[in-house]
Amino acid sequence: MRRGTGAPLRKGDMLPRREAIASLVIAIALQGHLAAAMLLYAHVRAETPALALSHPQMYEQLLELNCRSGAVDAALQVFDDWKAARDELMCEFACDGALDEGVLEGGEDAAGIAGNPQRGLPRLSTVSLAFLEACCHAQSVPMWRVYDVLAAMRDQHERQRMRELAQPAKSSHHFLEE
Repeated sequence: MRRGTGAPLRKGDMLPRREAIASLVIAIALQGHLAAAMLLYAHVRAETPALALSHPQMYEQLLELNCRSGAVDAALQVFDDWKAARDELMCEFACDGALDEGVLEGGEDAAGIAGNPQRGLPRLSTVSLAFLEACCHAQSVPMWRVYDVLAAMRDQHERQRMRELAQPAKSSHHFLEE
């Protein structure tokens, strides 16, 4: 519905992009209205599951703010949503033929992802994941949840290491090759 008019949105009406909605969620949360941000996040996540793919910072902010406020269960739900979005993207790359089409949504070159599909996946920082793990320990969360967070951290680290191994070593211009 349009604000103030009571009329529903029509087909031609401009809707905000996913990035704008994710930025709005972050702004609301940072202003201290975490409950309202989580409600908007839940609504948006149900409507547009690809939100995580375009704006992983939203996940990091919601994880950290929920942990700081003591809502570890809500932070773990955000973590689970991030993992689900990451897995959806992996499945989309592998199952829907996105790698065969040459270019992915957003102009990403599929040839670059074909050799390494993890390049386009949303990442959470190691600091955010470590903070979530520490909060889980402090709140006596079941150990399988802690191991789940640690597994995601280890998986990201391993994928980064594999990406670095796949890149050729840079040659230095300081040494002349004979």
